[in-house]
Amino acid sequence: MTFGLAQSAAAVTKADVRSLKALLNSMGTSVINRRCSEENLFGYYELSGDTIDQIIICTNNHRKGDLDQYWETLAHESTHVMQGCLDGNVIDDSRIGRVYRELKEINLTSYKDLKSYESKDRREEVEARWMELQLPKVVINMLRKACKGYIR
Repeated sequence: MTFGLAQSAAAVTKADVRSLKALLNSMGTSVINRRCSEENLFGYYELSGDTIDQIIICTNNHRKGDLDQYWETLAHESTHVMQGCLDGNVIDDSRIGRVYRELKEINLTSYKDLKSYESKDRREEVEARWMELQLPKVVINMLRKACKGYIR
């Protein structure tokens, strides 16, 4: 994959969301929309043994009708799925410095928020936050590549 400056997900459509959800479902990962009790939590990925493999989207914390915000959460959590499939990092070590710089340039707030994570979790989060900013075809292709052995 060629890394250029990350782009906004502003071009996202309902069809993009459906495609990503269908791909996740084909891997056995459920996408569940629900109310979450924690404020400011947009979503999370939950994996536990053979029984739980799901992305939760906290719809009550999203702006109503904001497809871009929904996509960003879905793309972010899909990155954690990719990391699980690979049992490691999605982005090669030789590219991670560039990913940090792109995130800082495009979304300084998200970049600064990384400091709140323990150093052992920071790498996973920078990948997920960077992925939020990618075009839908990039996210879908990276998920296909990372999880090819899990797609049914």
